[in-house]
Amino acid sequence: MSTDDPEKISVTVKTAAKITELSEDQIRRAIRSTGGAGELPPLPARRIGRNIRILREDLKAWVAGMPEA
Repeated sequence: MSTDDPEKISVTVKTAAKITELSEDQIRRAIRSTGGAGELPPLPARRIGRNIRILREDLKAWVAGMPEA
């Protein structure tokens, strides 16, 4: 199964960055974000052991909630 297999329920920070064409650092900043001025909107994530996982549905909703260009 590849890392962008649509059947996976969650993705890693690295895969989320690849899917959204953002950097891993931007994804990590969004996970830590409180939504204050100048910050990216908060991206929900879960910690499973030492791994951070992002549900695909949360990632899609996060991108959909971004302002239009």
